[in-house]
Amino acid sequence: MNGYKAKASRTVGMDRQRRLIEAQERHAQYDRYNQDYDKAPLCAGAVGWSGLYQRANPIMTSTTRLDMTAVWSLWTTPLPESKWAETLKMLALSVEVARPQFRDCVLVTDRRGRHLLVDQLGLEFDAILVDLDGELADLSPHWWAAGKLAAYRIMAERGRPFIHIDNDLFWWTVPPGIESKAVIAQNFEYTDQHSAPENNAYDLDRFTTFASRHCIDLPPAWRWAEQEFGMHRRAVNCGVFGGNDSAFIKNYATQALSLITRTPFRSFYDEAAPRRGDACVFEQWFLDALACFHGIDVFVVYDSLEAAHDVTVTDMTHLLGPNSKTAPENVRAVDAILARDYPAIWGRPCRLKGK
Repeated sequence: MNGYKAKASRTVGMDRQRRLIEAQERHAQYDRYNQDYDKAPLCAGAVGWSGLYQRANPIMTSTTRLDMTAVWSLWTTPLPESKWAETLKMLALSVEVARPQFRDCVLVTDRRGRHLLVDQLGLEFDAILVDLDGELADLSPHWWAAGKLAAYRIMAERGRPFIHIDNDLFWWTVPPGIESKAVIAQNFEYTDQHSAPENNAYDLDRFTTFASRHCIDLPPAWRWAEQEFGMHRRAVNCGVFGGNDSAFIKNYATQALSLITRTPFRSFYDEAAPRRGDACVFEQWFLDALACFHGIDVFVVYDSLEAAHDVTVTDMTHLLGPNSKTAPENVRAVDAILARDYPAIWGRPCRLKGK
């Protein structure tokens, strides 16, 4: 448990009651517990050219820097070469928008990622950790979140507050005081398998069935959360994730990554076809399970996906899902912002070929 004493005995019943109240509130507000990913504004590309471009005009400037480290990670194995240009442009914008707001910036990547981002694109970081080649070697690209989990663990081992920012997330205005939070994430997500199952991004049953078949010892928090919360499942969106509770973050990232890399789950896709949200079960659902199991409160920037996508108030743009990342109007807006505000970087990703 890495120094953490489980608090499940205290939270059994109480957490279940809270989750039932949470479900009632969401049914009253949205007529469902599930959130509909495909109808969320950013997922549908509703931000588009004008919304994204105008949100970044003018670029926000910060007179003070938060005393924490901003982190980006790139594990290149899951990234097709055909997607390099648009992915690297988004990552470049993500870095440049957030950089002035933090004490320092770190990149966690593999050798090819360093070549693309630093040697060719010219992005600058205070530290570059080329640590993702060994542990993730020969891992299926369907476990795309493994690179992020490794970055969480690496940064937690440093023992200082940090926040990991997704490559497709632009944090225009970071709220003050987040460096004092134990665990920080973007927002809660809600799903169950009985209502609108086509929108269920957290299908636990196929993993628990696989675990039973292969005698995988799932963590106590996993088993406890399945029993405690039943159909009312909640996850934590890790568009941004971090905090100053290094021990808990290291514990979480180590457990989640070990399940993927050091158990038969490593060969899961030899038997099963990939599904939407597989990696999110280990990164985002298990995070909520473990936090509840230990009685850890996760501070979220937004209470829900719906709140995060209220584009009239948000200080964060997260191009969630493949549709929003490839939507022509969003790609055009990212390119235009780079050309306007970061001309030294603009255009370079398009020439990255063949490495």
